[in-house]
Amino acid sequence: MEKDQHMLDGFNDGYTIQKYEPELAQQMLTSLANTDAPYSKGFHAGAKEYQMEAELDKTNQFPGIDNHPGYEPLHREPEKDQDMDMDK
Repeated sequence: MEKDQHMLDGFNDGYTIQKYEPELAQQMLTSLANTDAPYSKGFHAGAKEYQMEAELDKTNQFPGIDNHPGYEPLHREPEKDQDMDMDK
């Protein structure tokens, strides 16, 4: 169980550091390269996960919901008809 927790901690640290401090993450990945410790394996996996998600986001694989086919907002502003005379 402790091994799993170390791996999870490494994954979370790798993901977060890769996201906010990518240069530091690369230095850490280099220093952890020859280690088989669970934390090290988790760190590598977390950093890689963030990099993959960032690449998918760049290629627009995760578009906003409003770009999704069939998306209908719950509330729409009424369309204004330019030809309609409200005084009649």
